[in-house]
Amino acid sequence: MPHLFSIKHIKSTFFSSPAPQNTSLIASEPPNTQDKLQDVLEKLEADLAKSMWLEKQAHDEGKRTALKWAQEQSENYQL
Repeated sequence: MPHLFSIKHIKSTFFSSPAPQNTSLIASEPPNTQDKLQDVLEKLEADLAKSMWLEKQAHDEGKRTALKWAQEQSENYQL
């Protein structure tokens, strides 16, 4: 009884033809995706900088308000 698959048949099936050049295990992203990612990153950085600036402004305004309130309280005690 002949073997269903011979070693020669297996070698010729799997190892004789070269793999196509464009087959890779990891699919590469289209070039414009990298540009989109860069744009999103830049927008996030700008948004973060703006948020930090607004937070600092709010903090500074809070300090000014607290100082003004403390001065008013101090003046009330002096009268």
